[in-house]
Amino acid sequence: MMTKGFIKTFLLIILCIVVLIVLVAIPFVLKAKGEGETMVAAYQKATEEVFKKEGIELEPVVVKPEFQIINPPKALKLIKMIPSRAKTGKFSTITSMDATMFGFMKMYTLLLAPKTGYNFPILSFDVVSVGKNRVLVIEVIDPSHVPADYITSTYEKMKALKEKVKDLPDTPPDMPWAKEVTMPFSIHTKADRSKEEFFRDLYREYLTTYLEMVKNAPQLTDEEQSKKVQEGIKTYVNTLLEKGGPAVNVFKFLLGPEKQKEFTKGIMFGIEE
Repeated sequence: MMTKGFIKTFLLIILCIVVLIVLVAIPFVLKAKGEGETMVAAYQKATEEVFKKEGIELEPVVVKPEFQIINPPKALKLIKMIPSRAKTGKFSTITSMDATMFGFMKMYTLLLAPKTGYNFPILSFDVVSVGKNRVLVIEVIDPSHVPADYITSTYEKMKALKEKVKDLPDTPPDMPWAKEVTMPFSIHTKADRSKEEFFRDLYREYLTTYLEMVKNAPQLTDEEQSKKVQEGIKTYVNTLLEKGGPAVNVFKFLLGPEKQKEFTKGIMFGIEE
């Protein structure tokens, strides 16, 4: 039978081990967070520079107070998301988000979607910093597939851009239902921090190429085509909410099903209902 003295000694040893682990982990967490914050700031700056170069002037949209900072107690305050939204020109939304997860993981997100009356795909971008590792996601989402010469020529340029990551791992999400609308030259890859500048330059090229396509997109005069584009986006988002995906699953956990729908549709994709 264990004596009280033994139990106290055992508990003290466990406590010492926990304290030691915390002390060892703190420098790693602080370094990883600082590195991630630097990465996010660099991508924010890159985005601003590309927008300025392409003549994109943002009109800020006020995000509902309940969504301005997403940091619920149910996640033990370990996940914090700060979204911002703007509209301009041919876009229904230009949404960005700065996220911190578990104190050391950082993520920058940018999503652009077309306004009613224009035909071009959604651009969805995420970059994640996890210590020395980086995850890069650039998705071109075309739910309606309404053909146009300016889209076709842009897709050819994006195919060439994807060739630049041919030697890196291909890590697409397990979302078979989305394969038909996620263009094959989308990028899902990862590398260590040595590729950070390369990833950022590639992001600049994709974003610039995308915005040049948008410049060439005329206002649709065919109401049926316009309706097809918007219905395609709504169907994609509804299916995303129904079947799930990496980001929307997190939103559901943090916000609950109803607020998840409101946030995903209104803030992320700019769908007005």
